[in-house]
Amino acid sequence: MAAVGALYPVFAPFTSADQTEEPEGRLPEYDEAIVLGEFVSGNITLNHATGQLFGDNALQIDVRDFVNANYALETTYISLEAEAVMYGSKIDPQTKELIDSAGDRPPFGGFGFVRTIRRKDQEKQIGYYFPKVQAALGNESAQTKNNNITFGTPTTNIVIFKPKYGGWRHRQECPTEEEARAWVAKKLGIETV
Repeated sequence: MAAVGALYPVFAPFTSADQTEEPEGRLPEYDEAIVLGEFVSGNITLNHATGQLFGDNALQIDVRDFVNANYALETTYISLEAEAVMYGSKIDPQTKELIDSAGDRPPFGGFGFVRTIRRKDQEKQIGYYFPKVQAALGNESAQTKNNNITFGTPTTNIVIFKPKYGGWRHRQECPTEEEARAWVAKKLGIETV
């Protein structure tokens, strides 16, 4: 199975009630979701607590427990409105400027996207849903125009947490892109895709 594409990166902040106290016995509920631009690339790094116990000159126990994960999401563009929602920044209502402050607190939220895979001659879509994440501003760079075109795209660093209820990652294989988008949208409380 080979990955051949990805699209539809979506973030939705927890509702204010779930933001203060994560719910017991159910997944969080979300406020209005935002599409984070066009998906360029994404890389996940899993972080584990590990331990090994040796006895009688051999490995007896090997433990690898999930702690969290880091997801580096690169998109073509993220609107200032989407940045404000993801990073906890503020948009000045009069000037429409996005203002990043040292005291900004990114909200917890849910994150999802669609990944395209190919096996032999068949393409399928897999919807990905992470119930509890928190974003952090990524690095930015700028370069002057010259005789070559170099694209600079934003990177968003997303920390994936274990929610109080359920798994840290949910995946659903779908036969079409539309069905995979709809599955991700439903998970994040979006009524229309």
